[in-house]
Amino acid sequence: MVGPNGVSAFTAEYNAQSGGRVSELLTPCWVLETTNQSPTSGNFEFQAVWDTGAQLSAISPKVVRECSLQPSGMRNLRYADGRKSTEPTYLVNLLLPNGVGVRDLEVNLGDPGSDRGLDVLIGMDVIGIGDFAVSNYNNKTVMSFRFPSQGHIDFVKESPPPSQQDLMAQVHRARGSTRPKKKSARRR
Repeated sequence: MVGPNGVSAFTAEYNAQSGGRVSELLTPCWVLETTNQSPTSGNFEFQAVWDTGAQLSAISPKVVRECSLQPSGMRNLRYADGRKSTEPTYLVNLLLPNGVGVRDLEVNLGDPGSDRGLDVLIGMDVIGIGDFAVSNYNNKTVMSFRFPSQGHIDFVKESPPPSQQDLMAQVHRARGSTRPKKKSARRR
């Protein structure tokens, strides 16, 4: 939902099957053709994966088919593994949980992971227009997204710097010792 200041946000909490942190961030999303402004008609719910390594967002052929989308253009793509392709683009409105929406988003046709039930990939073109944070406090993954951006998230400013003594203790723990070894004096 859009707040009184025009800001919308959502938080997703994850409970990993194995009791630890999750390895991917998934949320439901809804895709609407840009001429459809009603969030209740002519849109379908899909599972999205959030990928900070992807520059651009993508949708699967299933999304194109179910939403009756028409191509808006073509885009040359280059993948991390070196492959290149030219794929159609589609202009959509993307609705995220809690009413967070991105209008007139140009997405690529791709395969975000349809073999795993993933039909939308949310890339940095969406993540980068808002504030995005992931935490793993008490081994529970929580993701939060806010749009539009409202400021910087800086964990360094939130945490006091460690003392020199604390830093040395961390180094010694990492080396497997509990205290520094004394250097023996050499005799000549």
